[in-house]
Amino acid sequence: MYGLSTLAQACQKQTLHYTDVSPVVTIAAVTKYGNHPFNYLVEDKSDEITFKSEAFIESVRAYRDQFLSPVYVGWRPGYAPAQFAKLTQLPEDVNASLYGGTPGEIFQALSESLAAAPHWLD
Repeated sequence: MYGLSTLAQACQKQTLHYTDVSPVVTIAAVTKYGNHPFNYLVEDKSDEITFKSEAFIESVRAYRDQFLSPVYVGWRPGYAPAQFAKLTQLPEDVNASLYGGTPGEIFQALSESLAAAPHWLD
């Protein structure tokens, strides 16, 4: 009985410090050479984020010939709506390269794409 009580207390302490670590914004793509073209696209200052849409546009255009997959963009609904709105205003040539959804949906889609194209991992 003592062990069960101690376990319950330990679990209570763990839940006091529970933090949601699931991503709210995710941008990913499979590239030919393993480059990571999506660094520095989000800036965090004073509890506000800024999505640098111009840098994103330039990254997609500059690396377009290296992408083996679509560019997967996941954004949690309701998170930073003013910044999310920038994604809805992208030029058509960039928008045509994107696959959008929630972070969970894009991880699922990316996983399915990797399973369907194992040569991407060569």
